[in-house]
Amino acid sequence: MGKIGKNVLENLTQSMYDDSRIIYREYIQNSCDQIDIAMKNNSFVGEDLEIVITIDEKKRNIFIRDNANGISKKDIVHKLEDIADSDKKQGENKGFRGIGRLGGIGYCRELRFVTSFSGESEETTMIWDAKKLRDIFGDADNHLSAEEVLKKIISYQYNNVNAESHYFEVQLLGVNEENDQLLDYSDILQYISEVAPVNFKETFIYKNKIEQFLNEHKDEVQPMHCYKIGLRKRDGEIIYVRKDYPTKIYKILGNKKIGVDDVRDVYTDIIRDDQGNAIAWIWFAISCFKGAINDKGNPWKGLRLRQFNIQIGNRNTLSKFFSEGRGNSYFLGEVHTLSKKFRPNARRDYFTETPEVKDFEFALEEYFKNLTRLYKYASEINSSYDKIKKAETLEQDLQNKKQTGFSSTEDKTKMEVAKDAADAKAKEAVKKLDKFKEKTSAESQTPLSLLVEAIEHDRKTNVDEIKKRAELKQKQEANLNNQKENTNKPEKARFLVDELAAYDKKTRKIISRIYDVIQKNMIKEEADALVEKIQEELKRK
Repeated sequence: MGKIGKNVLENLTQSMYDDSRIIYREYIQNSCDQIDIAMKNNSFVGEDLEIVITIDEKKRNIFIRDNANGISKKDIVHKLEDIADSDKKQGENKGFRGIGRLGGIGYCRELRFVTSFSGESEETTMIWDAKKLRDIFGDADNHLSAEEVLKKIISYQYNNVNAESHYFEVQLLGVNEENDQLLDYSDILQYISEVAPVNFKETFIYKNKIEQFLNEHKDEVQPMHCYKIGLRKRDGEIIYVRKDYPTKIYKILGNKKIGVDDVRDVYTDIIRDDQGNAIAWIWFAISCFKGAINDKGNPWKGLRLRQFNIQIGNRNTLSKFFSEGRGNSYFLGEVHTLSKKFRPNARRDYFTETPEVKDFEFALEEYFKNLTRLYKYASEINSSYDKIKKAETLEQDLQNKKQTGFSSTEDKTKMEVAKDAADAKAKEAVKKLDKFKEKTSAESQTPLSLLVEAIEHDRKTNVDEIKKRAELKQKQEANLNNQKENTNKPEKARFLVDELAAYDKKTRKIISRIYDVIQKNMIKEEADALVEKIQEELKRK
């Protein structure tokens, strides 16, 4: 029989992950499996089963402890020393390969597994000498087998404990200098909240809507796996982690965090394969989709893929299923797989390829076509409102100029032409908004109807109000035209130079030309300010 060399261990312990923080996810999911077993067997009725993580920055140590079953002394070697030989079942357990526990070895001086099993009065500590392991890996002349390497780096300690105690604790002692991120409390709190199987924060106002959806579809959709996971603060207080989805979308300008959009609702749905079978469920935020969400200031950006409520991959994993690469950047939300046949790969950044996974991918691509249409509809609706707003603004500017006076004849003509063009675009925009309104009138609580409501709320108006304003404006213009016809006198325009009576007609004409040049060659706001300044100076004569 051939020898399994030490390089296999190096691949499993040094080269497995491209993000060191993934070890938290690996150890958390192992603890969750033990909590599941304990709850299924009613092992510790009345006890609050939980996972507590302690980060000691000064001593550079990490402790990840659960108070579930622990491991019996007779099972220690099989469960912890045997590599890639797990008793866990795919589709039922979150971890099943038997290699995730090795993840921490590459990031510390010493990795320890400390455990006590209920009914046993002795605690077992299994010690992995990570430094010695790295020395062996670095020795090109060392050709030990993987089994021989394990014998050199593993040792045990035993201590007396209360026979009623039950726990399993992972200890990473002497975290490497290059892995400081593992000791960054704030960063790890955010990371765990994103990837771990925890519930939403109570302050997330759409939590109940998502839970109601799960309850209404419990014949097809599994309940969301949620566990009590705490991160111990420096002062000893334990902060229990929750998914902290926001209700506002931000951008960062310098040192300022500015809100640019709001989450107005969420939409929940079941994603089905081509046979109509539930293959996943989804929730996503309904905002005004004013643009792709920035990375900075928005850690929850993107639809996240989850199995057993544990994140698979990262926030970009589902981007490839959108017809446009940027599509995923418009959304906040989650896709939870339902099939027990989905098998995460060793890095847990996606699933191994199977016919079931292919069906899932096809269903996602079809479903995400609707999401692409949704943010494109949002662009059309927002653009329509902008056109209407522009027309109203130009109308107000024109009326103001009629009161205060135009800087020149060309200025008057230019404003009237711009206003007429904007009016034409606004009329088309109203028609477009009306069509979207008709689409949503027959059925409420669709993504499109929620989108229309969100934008109406953001704009503080709706198409019916816009149409009423347009009708009132038409009546006012008709009345004004009738008055002009009755008087047979054309409306005389006012100009700024009319106020400069101290100057002769020729000089006023030159001043008017100067105003016109300023208006043509400067930004409108700056031009208006300069003209006003000159006008005030000239009026002092």
